[in-house]
Amino acid sequence: MKKLGLVLLPAILLTGCASSEPAADPAPVETADPSPTLPELSSEQISTLAENLRTVDPAAVEGAFDKAQAVCLQIADGAHGEGFYRGVAMRFDAAEGTGPALVEAIQSAGVCG
Repeated sequence: MKKLGLVLLPAILLTGCASSEPAADPAPVETADPSPTLPELSSEQISTLAENLRTVDPAAVEGAFDKAQAVCLQIADGAHGEGFYRGVAMRFDAAEGTGPALVEAIQSAGVCG
C-alpha cells in the first residue's frame, strides 16, 4: 500500500500541473511620452558648440558633442537646479561653478533643438 501511495501521489501532482491553463500574457504597457530625440546637427552648429564651450572652459571641448547631447536629453527630461549644474560641470570636467555657463553655451549653439 505504501508503494502504491508513493507512485500515485507524484502522478496526481503531475496531472494537476498539466491540466492548469497557461497564464495569459499581460497587456503591454504604453508610456505617455516617447523618449525625446535630438535633431541632426550641422557642422556649423557643432563648431558653434565648440566655440561656445571654449569660451567657458577650453578643456570642455573634448568630447563635447556626446556630452552636449546627454545634457540636452536631461534638459528635455526636466532636469534643472544646482545638482543638475554641478553634474554638467562634472561631465565636462570643468570647475563646479561653470555649470550654468556650460548649459547656456550648449543651448545658444542650438544643439538641443
